[in-house]
Formats: sequence, structure tokens, C-alpha cells
Amino acid sequence: WGKQYEGDGEVQQIGLNKGMNLGKKGGYFNISADIRHRDPTNRSGDYTGTVYTTNVPLDEQLIAQNGFSRKNNMHIGNSELYNYGALVNMGFPFSKNFQFLLTAGYNYRNGKAAGFYRYPKQTSQVIAELHPNGFLPLIHSIIRDKYLTAGFEGKIGGNWNWDLSQAIGGNSFRFDVSNSNNASQYELKAAAPTDFYAGKLLFSQYTTNLNVSRDFGTQMGLKSFNLAFGGEYRTDNYSIQAGEEASY
Repeated sequence: WGKQYEGDGEVQQIGLNKGMNLGKKGGYFNISADIRHRDPTNRSGDYTGTVYTTNVPLDEQLIAQNGFSRKNNMHIGNSELYNYGALVNMGFPFSKNFQFLLTAGYNYRNGKAAGFYRYPKQTSQVIAELHPNGFLPLIHSIIRDKYLTAGFEGKIGGNWNWDLSQAIGGNSFRFDVSNSNNASQYELKAAAPTDFYAGKLLFSQYTTNLNVSRDFGTQMGLKSFNLAFGGEYRTDNYSIQAGEEASY
């Protein structure tokens, strides 16, 4: 647990880990998990510009009339965050010269940040019937990371080392916006939507590896003379998914 000296940004975090033996030949299995919540921080200070109109005396009158507060209009600092993660790591030897290895992980992050405050004087950005005092748009992000690498390794003929592995992984990044508006929908007035799905980024990768090596140093009267070769096949995929039309 912790927080900033300013009193914000409180963090609660719990981590768990468990390891165990697999079989009697040196196999192992380990799993870890982590849960974390972070409150946002804000170092924006007070807003000093005009709010309703660029006419300063009239603006001050409208600020007082509407009870508008200049404090913390903007949010500059760390976003609010919920984070959940898990990791598995294991190895299992079938014999002295042949074993299985695996590692896998998953991570989920849900964040909430803020854009710039839209003041009512910005009539090209604010639908007054929805937000008579302007608004602070909130940006929600959901990020998922996952990967798995599994393989076998061993020896052939007692001298040749080899390993064969397959790795798969991916990431997705989704954006949503709330407490906002699309000013081009001004004709809808108070019926205009305030929440929008803003799209998603996706990436995935598949990699296959084969490696073979042998040390010929003893046969050549040298401390070491290593020969190695191998191959890799990899596929990458990247895509952008558009959000709903009103989001842009």
C-alpha cells in the first residue's frame, strides 16, 4: 500500500507466488499472480482563463451566477488503473537428455484518464444543452497482453544439443470515451450521446524456432569450438479497428 505526499495516487497491490516440484527428476512448476489498483493523481492547478465568453467582466459574472469552480478542471498526472496479471513457468524432464519447458502469461489493464477540459465558450466543441458548464472527457482504455512459449530440448547422440520451441502472443488496446459529446450532433441537443466506442488496436505474433549446436573443442584439442545452426519462422499480424462513426 502507498500513496503520494499530496494525498492522492493511492495504490493497493497484492502479489502471490507458489512453486512446487514435478516428479522426482527435477521438474518444477511455478505460478504467480498480481492484483493492483491505483487512484489517479492531479497536478493541474487552478484554471485562470475565461470560461463562458472572452468578455472578461461578463465571464466573471456568469462564473459567479453558475457557481463554476476553477479548481481541478484539468486532470494532469497518473490515470486511474486496475491491473490483473498471472504468470506460469514450468519444466519437466522426461529423461536426462529430453525435457519439456513452458512459460505463459496474461495481463489485463483497465485505465481511466482525462482529456482537456472543454469550456462552454468553445461552441464548436460543446453542445450547450448537454454540458452548459463544459465538460472533462474521460478516456477509458482496456489493454490485454497474453503469450505462451512451449518447447522441447535435449541431446542427440550424446553430443548434439537441440531445442524446438513455439511462441504465440498478442496485445489488444481498446479505447472508449465517456462524459463527452460530438459537437457535429448539435441538432440532437440534450438527446445527443455522451459515450463512444473509439476503436481498437490489435497485434499478434507466432514464432517457431529450431536450434542445433555442438562443441568440437575436445576433438580439436581446443578449449571450445562451437558449431551452431538453426532456423526461425515468424508471422506478425497487426490491425486497427475503427470505432463508431460518432467517435470521430
